[in-house]
Amino acid sequence: MGPDGAANIYLTEDEAAVWGRIPETDLVEMAVELDIVLDEHLDRSALIQQCLLRFMERIGDEGLPVSKYDAADIMDLPADWRDALASHIGVGVPLTARALIRHGKKTWKLYQKRGEKSQVGMLAPLMVTPIARHLAR
Repeated sequence: MGPDGAANIYLTEDEAAVWGRIPETDLVEMAVELDIVLDEHLDRSALIQQCLLRFMERIGDEGLPVSKYDAADIMDLPADWRDALASHIGVGVPLTARALIRHGKKTWKLYQKRGEKSQVGMLAPLMVTPIARHLAR
């Protein structure tokens, strides 16, 4: 279980390996950006789960920052995963690449207005597949 009793988001072996290679400083910066209170001793697996869960909450509120390059990967997800993701972020179902890109550009503008070099925005493509899979359950 994650924070507040939320179910953990399953990571495949390959996804976990990719997350394992992300520098700790990048994870910490992303956690801070997602308003996660850090413990004195960093539990990397728990922090990754907190980031995934908080990002899932955030995209439900603010939208999903995606580029046209990320959209192709999202459109390759199983249809039920895409539809669950689309419903969560407030984009029409069935999800189209055009709607996703338009939505993603709008969300990117929010990040740019904040004037921050966003670790969340940079790592968003790594979070989409596990979150879409989780939402479809």
